[in-house]
Amino acid sequence: MVRYRRMILSVGFRHGLGESDVDEVLQEVRVRIWNIHRVAETIQSLGPSYVYQTAASASVDILRRRRAARTGVEAVAELTPNLASGDRGPAAALEEREFADRIFAAVDQLPDSRRAVVRMYLAGYGRREIAHALACAETKVRNLLHRGLVELRERLVREGIGPLEVLE
Repeated sequence: MVRYRRMILSVGFRHGLGESDVDEVLQEVRVRIWNIHRVAETIQSLGPSYVYQTAASASVDILRRRRAARTGVEAVAELTPNLASGDRGPAAALEEREFADRIFAAVDQLPDSRRAVVRMYLAGYGRREIAHALACAETKVRNLLHRGLVELRERLVREGIGPLEVLE
């Protein structure tokens, strides 16, 4: 593993991870390889492409865990940059939280199948990732997402949340 250390670290940095996250990638790669190949001789015979793929997979998994760990307010703030300005006071933070609560309440009213897909989409997952996580076809995810977003948009407009041209 020592001979691939530099490559593993560079894979983590290429995925936009910070110093501590890159160290986590290194540990994750070690654990994954050890769990699959428990014999030291087998581990020593692994090629660079295998280790590279393992490092890339570990980096993506760390990014996904970080994305999933974000609070709902952070996810909504990303979608609404005008509310996420750096110079906001307590009133703006409260308004942002109330806004996020209203959006999540509307998402909670969606049918179960659409709700899961829309939540994952709003958390930043792509259709392919959602399909893989839910073990269903990407076309099904596309349809559920489309219908779920249309229904969510309609609910939000009824509650007075939406683009100004729609509300006027």
